[in-house]
Amino acid sequence: MRFFSEIFLANKDNDTRITLVVTEKICERLKTDFKEELKLYLAREKRKLFICKKEIKIAMLVKTEYFMAADFLTSKGIFDQETIMGFEPAALRWTEDLVLYYKEQAQQI
Repeated sequence: MRFFSEIFLANKDNDTRITLVVTEKICERLKTDFKEELKLYLAREKRKLFICKKEIKIAMLVKTEYFMAADFLTSKGIFDQETIMGFEPAALRWTEDLVLYYKEQAQQI
């Protein structure tokens, strides 16, 4: 969950567009462990948070204008705490497509 801390705190004065797509389980942890930071994050116009209720093996996807990041669940459904990051155009396009797919199935907070 250290990654969320970095997103919430390091970018609090930054105007970068950030979209988070998380599972319900991760969202509950955010509400518990990062209550105030989450409130500040959601108050920003260019910050979006989506909760996907569908069972998926992706715990979290982040896509900004400059990078992408993804956290996956293990085969047992446990958050594996390893983040994949990419900065190349192909990685950003792949993430954009995946984010759009899950956003269509998710509910915005």
